[in-house]
Amino acid sequence: IIFSEARKVLSKAKQIRSDASTLLDFGSGKGQFLWVAKVEGWNGLGIETAKARADFAAIHYQVRVSLSFYSGGKIEGAPFDLITLNHVLEHLPEPMALVKELLTSNLAKGGLVYIEVPRANSWQAKIAGKNWMHWDIPKHLTHWREDILIAEMANIGLSKKDDRRFSIHLGLMGMVQSLLSIFGFRENLVLRLKREKTIGLLLGIGMVLPVAWLLEMISTLFNRSGIIGAYFKSND
Repeated sequence: IIFSEARKVLSKAKQIRSDASTLLDFGSGKGQFLWVAKVEGWNGLGIETAKARADFAAIHYQVRVSLSFYSGGKIEGAPFDLITLNHVLEHLPEPMALVKELLTSNLAKGGLVYIEVPRANSWQAKIAGKNWMHWDIPKHLTHWREDILIAEMANIGLSKKDDRRFSIHLGLMGMVQSLLSIFGFRENLVLRLKREKTIGLLLGIGMVLPVAWLLEMISTLFNRSGIIGAYFKSND
């Protein structure tokens, strides 16, 4: 699922800028996105702060990852045609100050930025209330609506060019968790499935999955899906 969604993100980036070839994945995790980019012909570099994840990416996917805490300046290999922040913004204490410095120093002229975050005014957030999977406090330090994200990016000179609303990995799974919360489920569903898959949990997922899929698909039409995936380009 993660590989499939990475291909969709990269494919749309190519539709917007067909000559894009260099990529910086900021907060690259275990390297799945970078690996897909490598297979698709991108020259990619990841930035990751967790050594275990960076090592996993290098060993299992043979992708380039810099283990560092970015505080400013030019990154080796810059400028990049595409800079991606997949579920990174919500973890940063001062997100826009860092994003401004990152893009000013490392984004190529005419380059693209792809940012994906949970949508705080999504249907699934309203259904689950305080039990929504993507509040995830204190790991998530900020929470986003699309209008706020667009306004903040405009403040640093970038405008939205396209978007992506439906995600199986964190969008659909977020809706499944929200529906399960009605029946008393209180855990992060993705983390729970990584740790333990009980028969009862799998049966519960099977029961709510068709409804979750329908609701999440409809929510995309009203711009209230579980995630915001937006492509931005410099105004100059």
